[in-house]
Amino acid sequence: MAEGQRGIDVRTLNMQQLQSVRKNLVEEVQMLVGGLQQLKVAQSKLLQAQESVDAIKPENKGKDIMMPLTGSMYVPAKLDSIESVMVELGTGYFVEKVSIGVLSVCVCVYMCVCLSVCLSVCH
Repeated sequence: MAEGQRGIDVRTLNMQQLQSVRKNLVEEVQMLVGGLQQLKVAQSKLLQAQESVDAIKPENKGKDIMMPLTGSMYVPAKLDSIESVMVELGTGYFVEKVSIGVLSVCVCVYMCVCLSVCLSVCH
């Protein structure tokens, strides 16, 4: 328990106070579960990005590939350039990035999601 905080003996609370404590705990658990789900989605996207970046190799230049548009939708494409790629930063924003720096952008976006979730949980 954090320093300066005291525990509450629930045996001393009346029914209305117990219901209020329960309501607060349920809301807190729901917020934590929501944050965990956001982190899992972000982690999944980071892993997908890593797999996509791993496919950008000199030996794959000019080959036909299935390009991911979303986590479950792919379109046929030809890998024309291995020097730079388009990276989605979120909410529809894209940036052209040198292939070598793509994973660092993805990790940065993932860390921003982690920080956002942590801040919302810790409010």
